[in-house]
Amino acid sequence: MCDKHGPDVADVGPGGDWVCLIGWTDPKMPLPPEGYGKFELNVHSNDCYTVTGPSKIIGFLTITDPRGLEVINPVFEFDGCFDPNGDNTSTGVAFPSLLSVTSTSVAPDDQGRVGLQVSCGAGRGGCLGTVTAKAGGRDLGPLPYSLQEQSTGTLTLPTSVPDSANEVSFRLRSATGVGPTSPVPLPVQRP
Repeated sequence: MCDKHGPDVADVGPGGDWVCLIGWTDPKMPLPPEGYGKFELNVHSNDCYTVTGPSKIIGFLTITDPRGLEVINPVFEFDGCFDPNGDNTSTGVAFPSLLSVTSTSVAPDDQGRVGLQVSCGAGRGGCLGTVTAKAGGRDLGPLPYSLQEQSTGTLTLPTSVPDSANEVSFRLRSATGVGPTSPVPLPVQRP
């Protein structure tokens, strides 16, 4: 499943703004929890492309070879070409959007409420669900969220954080898309 420059741009033509979500079956390289790898493509006007992928799948720019030497990772970035006469029929494969927490801490506003910054990645259907949180034994309330794919947002919980709390634990339950499966604890930053 590939997308050029987000959901509001036609998926045709050259450019360095292509993102492809790719799945596979290989017991020696299992898929990440989200069920796909996100690869970035620079598509050239000559029907060829340059690809790079996530380091958790392809590794880093340099690797250690069997002799213990540091060498360039041959799959860190690679090139290929499309068959211009190939079949352009959709495969029908669609991957879910990935909800990620981008906050590294939370700071209460003047009413004591905190907001969780999130991003919803490329995929089908965007990110829809509910966030709950606890701080100092207090439930901060459930809050439904709905984000379009490739967007960001701040989820501000309705209940204030206790003054004594130094951490908020968030839990995201996805109805559409995928997100963190474990609680996300974040420190409280106070002025």
